[in-house]
Amino acid sequence: MTGGTHALRTLCEVRFTVDAYVQLRRRVGLRTRVRQALLDVLGAAMELRKLSGGEVGKDAPLVLKVDTHLVTYSIDLDSESVTVWSAEPVRDARGAA
Repeated sequence: MTGGTHALRTLCEVRFTVDAYVQLRRRVGLRTRVRQALLDVLGAAMELRKLSGGEVGKDAPLVLKVDTHLVTYSIDLDSESVTVWSAEPVRDARGAA
């Protein structure tokens, strides 16, 4: 891990709603993997904002697949934080007609 990535993980915050926290507790290690993935997304959004010299759209809810769950979240670049709203399991569509 690079120094910049470590600093980002230390300064930025990932918040979980009560519903999301309960959903993520059902699978061992899922909360940690979600947190790491969203810190990477937040870091990329912050870098994009810096490079573009402007705003990065943050109005719509965002969705990221982590393992077998779809994680709905929002980004607040001003406070350098991510809020996780839900983590729904994805049904396996293989074998479906």
